[in-house]
Amino acid sequence: MKKITKSSKDNMNNWTISGRKTLKNAMEKFEKNKQGILFVVDDKKRLIGSITDGDIRRAILLGKHIGLSVRISMNPNPYAFRVKAPILDTDTLQFLRENNFLYIPVLNPSNKIIDVVSINQEVVSTKKLPHIRKKKSVLVIGGAGYIGSVLIRLLLKNGYYVKIFDSLLYGDASIKELYKHPKLELVAGDTRNIRAVNDAVNGVNTIVHLGEIVGDPACALDEEYTLSVNFTGTENIVQTAGKTEVERFIYASSCSVYGFGTKPFNEKSSVNPLSLYAKTKLECEKMILSLQKAGKTAVVLRLATVFGWSPRIRFDLVVNYFCLRAFLRKKIEILGGNQWRPFIHVQDVAIVILKAIGAPVLNVKGHILNVGGNNLNIKLQKLADLITNEFGGPEVESVKTRKDRRSYRVDFSKIEKLLNFIPTRDISNGIGEIKHYLERNTMQKKYLRYSSNLVSLAPGLERE
Repeated sequence: MKKITKSSKDNMNNWTISGRKTLKNAMEKFEKNKQGILFVVDDKKRLIGSITDGDIRRAILLGKHIGLSVRISMNPNPYAFRVKAPILDTDTLQFLRENNFLYIPVLNPSNKIIDVVSINQEVVSTKKLPHIRKKKSVLVIGGAGYIGSVLIRLLLKNGYYVKIFDSLLYGDASIKELYKHPKLELVAGDTRNIRAVNDAVNGVNTIVHLGEIVGDPACALDEEYTLSVNFTGTENIVQTAGKTEVERFIYASSCSVYGFGTKPFNEKSSVNPLSLYAKTKLECEKMILSLQKAGKTAVVLRLATVFGWSPRIRFDLVVNYFCLRAFLRKKIEILGGNQWRPFIHVQDVAIVILKAIGAPVLNVKGHILNVGGNNLNIKLQKLADLITNEFGGPEVESVKTRKDRRSYRVDFSKIEKLLNFIPTRDISNGIGEIKHYLERNTMQKKYLRYSSNLVSLAPGLERE
């Protein structure tokens, strides 16, 4: 039996928001209280729901306007205690943990909140690793994400101590099976919280930064929020790393910084970022490379457009997205089709990061490296043809009313030379993986409905 301990927050105003308020109001309140949850009340201060910062992020990614009421995204049936916090048995604690109930309101007989209690910190963090500052200790920021969930498995397989720092915006299903691994630690937190960043960075030798809002559509939905996460969060990480014994910092940028060109871009080519996403990546690259002044080994990896299966699958990436449209809608929409894109499989991204962690300092320090393969530069019409062949002939429609301003081929000779990297998987491998996954998961109706909503957000070529 464990007793829930009282929260130190005495002012209920920090924990509540009126049902009349908007998602924007809730975002502003989250910035102040840093708790990640608000309890929604009616005009008589009675509990009617709860809303988390994750709920709001998901609403934004699904195209909801931040001027809408908090009621559209709140949980109308929050878990609550009556009158006082009870003594909890193991089963109840397990239930609360599995459902991410970190803070729980205490209600009086009129359903008004009189207190908020929190369960033990172990809910937020798994076991602590021994603070051994070895070359084989890595902090993966965004470790529960699309690339991160693949990378951490590769790191563990190669004997690394791995600490994950992630806001768990999309939950922890991608990493939950690894919680008992003796060399893994999870710290749940937001990069905009400098205290959480300090805790995460403590005790590691290498940082791999993957934890940002990624892709043009997601970034364009709320530019202020994107700047807050991508720029301010990265700034916190860089400042913290510069003051600690971290030796190596690896940053995942994007080839989208090149924007448009008719000749292949190499690392010395002029950049032309055409979207907020690409612009924030370029600014963050400068911050990362400034760590050289603090004696750190910093390297920027400009990733080609990533594709393929991951434990935390994404369908806002163009190969995966086209596959999803072919499967659900039997139709692929492209804006023209003559645009060039470079591609890279998510497993190969993990391999490159592993190589960058272990490479000689001179091969990575201060370098920008394009990550991909020269034979994986293809036109989007060719990509649509490959998917059509695999899925048995979905319709391909060219959208004339909109234009895709981006078109770029990329030269990957430098990474082949410095890290001895050549991609191990081609686009057909990734298409086959996604098709197999979709066919295997046709019974997951809730997930496919969510995926269908993603499909309706925007035509595919607005995507990475």
